[in-house]
Amino acid sequence: MKEKINLASKIKERVLVKNLSLNSLKKLPPEIFNKLSDLLKNFMLLHEGKLYKPEIRIIDEKTLLLKPEGLPVLNNNEVLLLILPFSEIRYIFIAKVTNIDHNGYTVTLMDPRSEDRLHIEQRIPAFLSLIPQQFIRELIQNPAYQLLRESNATVDNYHLLEEIHIYDLILDDNHHVEEKFKKFIQRTLFVGEILNIAKGGLAVKISSKVQLDDEFNVFYVKFTFSQPKILKFALFSHLRDISQLEGGTIFHFSFLTGLNPDLWKLIKADLEKLRP
Repeated sequence: MKEKINLASKIKERVLVKNLSLNSLKKLPPEIFNKLSDLLKNFMLLHEGKLYKPEIRIIDEKTLLLKPEGLPVLNNNEVLLLILPFSEIRYIFIAKVTNIDHNGYTVTLMDPRSEDRLHIEQRIPAFLSLIPQQFIRELIQNPAYQLLRESNATVDNYHLLEEIHIYDLILDDNHHVEEKFKKFIQRTLFVGEILNIAKGGLAVKISSKVQLDDEFNVFYVKFTFSQPKILKFALFSHLRDISQLEGGTIFHFSFLTGLNPDLWKLIKADLEKLRP
């Protein structure tokens, strides 16, 4: 299975535009929260890759009512994204449908780091290669370059395979794997251990104090799970946040493009069988 994505657009969307994930309306800055009633019309709903303009009524800081007019049919327990753009920042809320009646869809805002996140108890190393700033600038300026998500797995053949790989590659304007990219991903800057993983990203612990001074913080992250089947990953990831702990640092990564949701369900079911 191969998926090609415009790389410049994806970097601009995921790296250059600042996205802040929140679990409550009260976490919004005061200048936004205090005039939220006037800004409700600016919310967008992202569902299955399509954007909609919902009519929203606030029930409380974590509960909203979405009027059904102009929206797709939603189901109980379905998870969607609500996006509030303001200035140069997009505020992101993960919302779960908790009730459906004649008034519309009641949704509850969720913790952005808990939804569908699997904690890894085994010691799984992750090899982190920092992609240089200048190369990222070149990618942004060259719309012909593509991100290729290549995998031997599909939903239909997953259970038949003993080894699965999901790799990100950069194709140049001649549709060849970019030469400088090949060199960059051979250089490992950090080696850490995976703490948790979701279809949209992962957290990696580094056993030292780390401070980064990089404009883009784009990494190529390689890791392998060896049971119950071999799962190999090599994915472009954006370092969204850093947590300092005593004796270590946690890197919070967002994949440049998330894993296929249906394929992730199968992968997650296998990873849940892992034992330390």
